[in-house]
Amino acid sequence: MLLSALLTEQQECRSVVTWFLVFFADFVVTFVMLLPSRSFWYSGVLFNSLAVLALASHLRTMLTDPGAVPKGNATEKYMESLQLKPGEVICKCPKCCSIKPERAHHCRSE
Repeated sequence: MLLSALLTEQQECRSVVTWFLVFFADFVVTFVMLLPSRSFWYSGVLFNSLAVLALASHLRTMLTDPGAVPKGNATEKYMESLQLKPGEVICKCPKCCSIKPERAHHCRSE
């Protein structure tokens, strides 16, 4: 399966639980609340459209690569090309010589 090749076992389990909960909520809202009240065509279409959008967003988020911090980019030449404002501080990781992302514990140096 393509999804299992891209996700770890723990992520796959979490995604199955999330999708089950959304489908269960969709079932309850559609068949228990909306169909008996005869207001299905307005509220049901809106709710199901939002549920599909939520699942599509969740799937896209699961399959998108979050990226990585480039290694060794804290050189003098690169730092000068950033055109920093006066007083702006950039932290450098002493282990891998990379610019540390803000509020990150990069390379376990802190």
